[in-house]
Amino acid sequence: MQKHMFFSSPSADIQMIFFLLAVSLVITVVSQLLFKKILVSVLAMSVLSNIILYVGIDYNLAKMYDILWFFTFVREIFPFLNLFLLVFIVIFYLKTRYAK
Repeated sequence: MQKHMFFSSPSADIQMIFFLLAVSLVITVVSQLLFKKILVSVLAMSVLSNIILYVGIDYNLAKMYDILWFFTFVREIFPFLNLFLLVFIVIFYLKTRYAK
């Protein structure tokens, strides 16, 4: 089963990815302004970006634009960075909450 691009042209796919990344940036800025927690905003941006790139970039698109290294990074390394960031935020929250 072959995965196809969202649209028929790769440039439209790239434009859609950039648009969604811009929307995730706006969401992150709004969350920063509302909640005043930089780590939560960074986590939100990172997770949203990872989801957008994970779904948006397939192997054929990465091969066409010669960004296979980025494809590998998004699929294999970026999720672990998000997990590390989440663990860091939880530890930081627990330290600040229960510090005496």
